[in-house]
Amino acid sequence: MDCVKAVPGDIVTSAIISLGVILLRIIFNKCSKHFFIIKRCLSNLPSAFNEKKPNMSYQIIPSPSYRFSDRKSRTFQKVSLSTLFWFLLILVFGALALKDYQHIVQIDIYAISLFFISSGLICITVSAITNKIQKSTLMFSIFSVLLSFYIYHNANILPAMVAKIPSDFSMKLLFWNNSVFFATIYIFLGLIVAIVEMILVACLFLRMFAIKVDSIKSIKVLQRIINKTEILDGFKNVSLMFVVFTTLSYLLTSGIVTKYVLKSFY
Repeated sequence: MDCVKAVPGDIVTSAIISLGVILLRIIFNKCSKHFFIIKRCLSNLPSAFNEKKPNMSYQIIPSPSYRFSDRKSRTFQKVSLSTLFWFLLILVFGALALKDYQHIVQIDIYAISLFFISSGLICITVSAITNKIQKSTLMFSIFSVLLSFYIYHNANILPAMVAKIPSDFSMKLLFWNNSVFFATIYIFLGLIVAIVEMILVACLFLRMFAIKVDSIKSIKVLQRIINKTEILDGFKNVSLMFVVFTTLSYLLTSGIVTKYVLKSFY
């Protein structure tokens, strides 16, 4: 359990250093037009150790874009009271299941965190060696490493969150003690939002994989995946989703919503 619990410190340190290096190289390329003299001096430094002068430019390869004409119109339905009731009932069963299987959930979160940070580090390391990176790979590398820190934090505080779930937690509390009921629901919703973030990063991984395979062999299914996940190609879009989801999850799991919002109603 202890071996799984702690993400190795050297992996975390290497991930931060690698992200820093890759961002500095991108900034350096952006500023090279204005500081070409500095670039020339820096590019000449390796000549003292190697006769061949390396290419100092860091290349970000743009993602392919595909268009399909079979788009269906979207229709939105209103949420009824029965739908809301079933949604709350599912959350109640989910919270009770979390209370019974918290150790399994905690180990799974540690494993996912380790996978995200390790795979992101590997992608960054390979790109540093090849001096280029595909945009989808860069997006996955950055957000997988950042998200791994947050879900690792959630795994650490999971026992404390589960301890707040009443032993007699059920739908009855909605009518007898609704403040306790919604306080528990909000904590579980915070974990659900964190899971949504994991799914978001998993979609980034799927997009990266699809683009890699598509560059070798054109497959229509993969091209449709690339088309459907095109919104994840924008750094601003993913950053906004990441900030919103992380902030919302933290506010719910930390009890801030319970402390300030529920008290204004009860």
